[in-house]
Amino acid sequence: MGFDGTEVNPHIRTLIEEYRLGTILLNAKNFVSAEQGLRLIRDLQIIAHRSGHEQPLLIALDQENGLVNSITDELHITQFPSSMAIAATNSKENAYLVGHATARELSAIGVNWLLGPALDVILDRTVPGLGTRSFGDDPHLVAKLGSNFIRGCRDAHVACCAKHFPLGGSLEIDESVAKVPVISTSLEQLRQSIIVPFEQAIHDGVDGIAAAGCAISSMGPKLMHACLSKKVLTELLRGQLGYEGVIISECLEMDGIAQSVGVGQATVMGLSAGCDMINVCRSFPMQLEAFASLSLALDNKTVPASRVEEKALRISSMKNKYTNWQQALQPLGLQHLESLRAEHRQLALRVYEQSMTILQDDPPVIPLTQTLPTRSKIALFTPLLRVGQPQSSLSHGTRGSSLTLQTRKFASGSMYGEEYFQAFGQALSRCGVGEVVHTSYSSHGVQIEHERLLEDADLVIIMVADATRNQYQAAFARHVNVLCRLRERGQKAVKGPPAVVLLSLSSPYDLPIGSWRGTHLAIYDCTAVSLSCVLRVLCGNLKAEGRAPGHPMPKRVQSREDHQPTWLVEQFDPTRDLTSLYVFLKAAAESESEGSPAEKLSLWLSGLCPDAFSNAPTSTMATYYFIVRNASTETIYGLCRLHHFKSVSHSCLDFILVEASKRRLSIGTDLYNFTLSFLRDRLNANTVQVGCPLFGIYPGLLKSSTPANDYAKKWLENL
Repeated sequence: MGFDGTEVNPHIRTLIEEYRLGTILLNAKNFVSAEQGLRLIRDLQIIAHRSGHEQPLLIALDQENGLVNSITDELHITQFPSSMAIAATNSKENAYLVGHATARELSAIGVNWLLGPALDVILDRTVPGLGTRSFGDDPHLVAKLGSNFIRGCRDAHVACCAKHFPLGGSLEIDESVAKVPVISTSLEQLRQSIIVPFEQAIHDGVDGIAAAGCAISSMGPKLMHACLSKKVLTELLRGQLGYEGVIISECLEMDGIAQSVGVGQATVMGLSAGCDMINVCRSFPMQLEAFASLSLALDNKTVPASRVEEKALRISSMKNKYTNWQQALQPLGLQHLESLRAEHRQLALRVYEQSMTILQDDPPVIPLTQTLPTRSKIALFTPLLRVGQPQSSLSHGTRGSSLTLQTRKFASGSMYGEEYFQAFGQALSRCGVGEVVHTSYSSHGVQIEHERLLEDADLVIIMVADATRNQYQAAFARHVNVLCRLRERGQKAVKGPPAVVLLSLSSPYDLPIGSWRGTHLAIYDCTAVSLSCVLRVLCGNLKAEGRAPGHPMPKRVQSREDHQPTWLVEQFDPTRDLTSLYVFLKAAAESESEGSPAEKLSLWLSGLCPDAFSNAPTSTMATYYFIVRNASTETIYGLCRLHHFKSVSHSCLDFILVEASKRRLSIGTDLYNFTLSFLRDRLNANTVQVGCPLFGIYPGLLKSSTPANDYAKKWLENL
């Protein structure tokens, strides 16, 4: 669990001291600098130590490098290349060294659990999402580099969490009520693609695996988030793949889970499915809801205590490997970071240099110093950007993995990236290749200003960043390319068409490789170092030796098997649930065909007085109502009623009613199973009947006092 703020607040203190929270997930909103982060983490550990925690807190952080960083500090924290930049070097040594260096810096400020690397395989290059967070679309390359990155972290005494199981860059959105992202690929194909890196990581003993918030269509007819799916976590990850380490869920605050299932239900589902840790990122009320649901699930044995103890043992074992109180209370600190600075910056520069990739150079333009005429005019077009949030980040608070259209200005008055781009243009002009005129472009497309610059340009450089997500950038680049070719055909053309260079600042898949006419380079990260490296490539001072990861995309086949999530069942509380119940019953009646048994039942129930649901037993009979609800939205999904006749120790399971949009998700099954357990463990019923023989004359507590109702009540009392 995490929190907002750069200092310890009462909420996180309460969770540590009173709820014995053992893992803190920090995000970008918790950091201003390395010095402040060091102080914050030490304060958290001191609170845990003073409140009697046997082991130090696990301090977890999303720090995937590239453009996904929870902590940035130009003085103390090195900007390392992204995973795809490392993949472009095809060097397992680079993967190890970057992982090792990243972990050493995080350890110095007190972080002991790195939530990374992302072992996701890109299945479809045209789908936005993973981008340069992934090592690419070759599962075996992802496995090789990911495992070496993990080994580097482990050797620096920092735990790793491979993510996101199972997730590939080929997601669709299911249009059901859950709005769950779906991997529509057969399990057999998954075993040959996105599961391969996780198999390797498991073989190498990875400490943690983060379950994804997507679903696998081939794992069941009703789609359920992987982090809530027993088939995915228990049967596939633990059973078939043999994983024995810690499993952490996706953040349950994500809309697809909180709105469709609820944090409380998802907590129980996740634990029942196989998660060892439940991640509730920042909302204190939702965090308390998760604890309350876990407590209730333990009380009514929905989640056995033995299962929780087993999960706690896994977490404790990981803590024993990577934490101790001396290191937690006295991290190596800023002085150690300063001693690493020169070595780590040299490493980052070397990997960036090796990652520079020329995807296409036809006709040859590079180096510019040898192909451009003297006193050339160069038009530089750059997008207006802002840092966006990663689509699936466990903390939902990392500094973003994607670059999207800027909607606000920085304090300096320039957009994100503008200072980098301006410095790039100025440096390019100093290379002696000609006069550089720099202007920006946006989603408004090609403007008159751009066309005027094209008229006199000898070279056009267009930068795009994450163009699969920001389609306007690809459209702008293609439009400019066409305009340049048209100049060749124009009757008034004084000179030939300008050469056009496309710079992909993030993914090399911004445009289909080979579809661009001209020169196309990929640099993988929009950072000052990567831009300085590509400038040296353009000017002939650095040879581009990187190679874009690329393999054919697998075909997609759909198949489905059975799937059963686990729902938390609670006893109906009139003071809490009555309003929600009326909404539920009204919706149930409206969803049924006229005259159907369910419609008649819901209409009849909606006519009862509030006392009808008081669960007040009589001397001869007790009536119980059980519900499945989303505590986050105060929505009831299912209702069950039980009558118990004490004198004959006989019970009747009267009815089970489930909201139409939530059917075939095992809610009815869990209500049924819970009721049977309740009868066996609490009521000691000798016989059980499904359906009530008294339904026609005694449907619960009667609302009005009429001769017929009074007669029925008196008759029942004599049973």
